[in-house]
Amino acid sequence: HKPAAQLDELATKVWTLGQGHPFMTVEAMRATEDGEPAFSHGMPRRIKELIEVRLTRLSAGARQAAAVAAVIGRPFDIALLREASAMAEAETTATAEELVRRGIFDAIGSDLKFAHDRFREVLYAQMLAPIRKALHASVARALRRLEADDLAPHYSALAIHSRESE
Repeated sequence: HKPAAQLDELATKVWTLGQGHPFMTVEAMRATEDGEPAFSHGMPRRIKELIEVRLTRLSAGARQAAAVAAVIGRPFDIALLREASAMAEAETTATAEELVRRGIFDAIGSDLKFAHDRFREVLYAQMLAPIRKALHASVARALRRLEADDLAPHYSALAIHSRESE
């Protein structure tokens, strides 16, 4: 039996990792019970490997759009995805539909977001630093173009993307 403080810590770790997603929660519990050292670094190895497999099944365009979305990092509209990825409108729509259909993105009203933040984390971690910097610069440029009439609500995002793009 574990003391209450250890159980509370375990529950916090499992909830943080799983975010209520049944598969993620079960794998977080398994990793913790097995004492998997990767868990202390944020994600059980099995979850990371399964996410990587799902991502390899995406079309090249969907993978590119998902990488841009990983850099955006928050719910976004399709116009920002299109502008930051430099994809044509039809291609952006098709890739967004593929990502929703495959359970990588969720559609929330007119916005898109990752169905689980772990997808975003894996994609972001897989990017080479120069690619990540270039995508942050693209997102910052896209925000400035799309929101030129009222940049104030986007200052924080612009600052983050500008800093990350150096």
